Amino acid sequence: MLVFVIILAAIAITLAACSSGEPASEAVDVSDVAPHAKGITEEARGCIECHATETHGIVSDWDSSRHAAEGVSCLDCHKVDADSPMALKDVKGHEDLEVAVSMLVPPGVCAECHEEPVAEFHASGHHRAGLQVEAKDAMQTLMYHHEGRDHPEFSGAPEETGCMQCHGIRIEVDETGHPTPDTYPSAGIGNIYPNEDVGNCTVCHSRHSFDIAEARKPEACGGCHIGPDHPDIEIYENSKHGQIFAAEGEEWKWDSEAGDWEPGDYRAPTCATCHMSGIGDLESTHNVSQRLYWNLWAKVSKVRNSS
Repeated sequence: MLVFVIILAAIAITLAACSSGEPASEAVDVSDVAPHAKGITEEARGCIECHATETHGIVSDWDSSRHAAEGVSCLDCHKVDADSPMALKDVKGHEDLEVAVSMLVPPGVCAECHEEPVAEFHASGHHRAGLQVEAKDAMQTLMYHHEGRDHPEFSGAPEETGCMQCHGIRIEVDETGHPTPDTYPSAGIGNIYPNEDVGNCTVCHSRHSFDIAEARKPEACGGCHIGPDHPDIEIYENSKHGQIFAAEGEEWKWDSEAGDWEPGDYRAPTCATCHMSGIGDLESTHNVSQRLYWNLWAKVSKVRNSS
């Protein structure tokens, strides 16, 4: 009986502690964001305050990001020229906005601050991924015969679930500047934007946190480098490196500065370690093709650029 009473008392204390704690979820408090202290203008502050109510998750991600800490606001990325093909028009809630904005943020915007990484990306196979879909007859044939392009009910499958969700798609916009539902959202690394910019940084650095730690983990690559024609993530997960990551990766240091993430922060390499990261005298790069030696294609793999 005494044990039962003790258990009931413990439960009561626990419930009391929980009920007196902070709510599990609350609106982002932007009252302590000084409008000019970190370069955040009054106009940008208006975006933050409105979207904290309307799209809480977006602002919550941004609020805990490096961008927020450095004073990079919504307008720094989403502001466009009024005549941009991506500019939103007649959007409810934006009537008093004195600048043009876009939902879409192509790599050229990122390059305003991250010039070198974006230039490296444009020299890589990732940049060419979407353009290949348009240019190569073999890709078109694959989508037509094997992904449902010629099927009356599944003609949109390549865009929605097939090649183009990883390779990239030519994003189109409607008369209001919103991307059309048959071309967006797309997680394609080689997306082609209405202004002809190419790429998609958010595949690896998902918006709106843009976390470097996320891009260093193998799952960032495994969403596309998967399956019978390119089983890279399966190979990694079944390797000793992948087994070590699965066993203890949660304890590793993922948030080191770019160029400073080296052995000791981790005990086994991930995809990013070998293909992108700076180690010792090796400089970091966003050209994921630069360090490749083999073309891993069925049925025969050959040395890149060899006969």
